[in-house]
Amino acid sequence: NPAVSAGDVIIVAFSAETDKANLPDTLTKAQVDSMLSFSQPLGSAYTGFWTGRSELLITIGGASTAVGQFPTIGELTVTVNATAKLRNYPPNSAAITRTSSTL
Repeated sequence: NPAVSAGDVIIVAFSAETDKANLPDTLTKAQVDSMLSFSQPLGSAYTGFWTGRSELLITIGGASTAVGQFPTIGELTVTVNATAKLRNYPPNSAAITRTSSTL
């Protein structure tokens, strides 16, 4: 199976506008991890960038040579952490806690 590697981008698209979990547009790895969980490791370094209220780009950075450091295409899922309190925008619903289809 092909794998994601350093420099690749994962697009997380939400079906509606979100409040971006009250985070800035540019996210550190720690901020991405506070909002999302991944079924496989994304590598040793990555960042996030909100292109709007419904689309988050995650850029894989930092080359890694360890086996299993990058996810396999067709097997990765993304889950919104309940603790992130990601909500629709303007916020008028409960926090989102969903898992994506396989990416």
